[in-house]
Amino acid sequence: MGLKSNSLFADAVYLQLLEEKKYEEVFLSCKDYTRQKVNQHLKDFKYYHQFSDDFYHEVCIHIYSRALPSRAFLEALKNGNSFRFYLAKTIRNTLNTLLTREKNKRENVCNFDELIPTNRGEYDIEEKSMTFTDKSYHQQTDSQDLLEQVKDKFDRFLLNFQKVFPKIAGKLILLLKLQARIQIQESDLDVCFGKISQRDKQHILESLGQRTAYLEKDDKEIYSLMQPYFVSYRQEKGQPSALQRWLNQHINGDKYTKGILDKLEIKDTQSTFRIADKKMFADFLYVFFDEKAKKEPTNAGKQVSKETETVFVLKPLTANEWMPSVSHS
Repeated sequence: MGLKSNSLFADAVYLQLLEEKKYEEVFLSCKDYTRQKVNQHLKDFKYYHQFSDDFYHEVCIHIYSRALPSRAFLEALKNGNSFRFYLAKTIRNTLNTLLTREKNKRENVCNFDELIPTNRGEYDIEEKSMTFTDKSYHQQTDSQDLLEQVKDKFDRFLLNFQKVFPKIAGKLILLLKLQARIQIQESDLDVCFGKISQRDKQHILESLGQRTAYLEKDDKEIYSLMQPYFVSYRQEKGQPSALQRWLNQHINGDKYTKGILDKLEIKDTQSTFRIADKKMFADFLYVFFDEKAKKEPTNAGKQVSKETETVFVLKPLTANEWMPSVSHS
């Protein structure tokens, strides 16, 4: 099979190439299409269009090193998505992430990814390719101190939310943990659903899956899995997408109320810090809930047998295992 750069192969061919892990052949065949989509997307951003070559380079790195080798790409094709459609979605999402970061730099805004500890191994090296050189934020505030301030703000937000809205606080916390693909405990399900049966708790935790299976589920799968339990135990109506809209409204707010991201914003005399990216917020949630779980007794002090833990409790993941592979729709 010859390498082509001026036209795309058939979907069946791409499925076979991805199964055989021939990522270079796939990448070379879609370079022209990628260039076309990048230029098309950047036409709406007049200032950034002059840097289209840089954006194209970053998108190519992401496609070749991260998107094509991911199980999500292969599964998408197996589930009937066309290669062209899924690649276009990947290009668009990658560009939106890059544009958000560049906009933050121009406005002297520091995002959460600049504060993530540098002990994440290969993930750090790979993610560096996704950011241009940042010259706007001059560490006027120590990064770890800033991160601790945000964690403290979020902790106080959760405590206040539980006091003011006790009936929906458990729902919010459970959905936030699912958003970050953090370890779910039986206690999380008890708080959210009340008198949920042991059988249903077991089914939820087993359906989420262990480690890789849990991480590779996209948001749509997670909400589809959880929605029947919100209907049964909380008498909520609506489709699975309603859960996602409910959570997004709390995270982003609307024209009447501030969202969680607004409440976590920190300003000093020179710069503003905010979490402006959905994936970065998921990173923050993971770090926050993971650290909190390590400080608290397991299952509120209950003794859990190894057999029960293996079946019912998802094992905590290191940042190295989790961050590169979470799939969000």
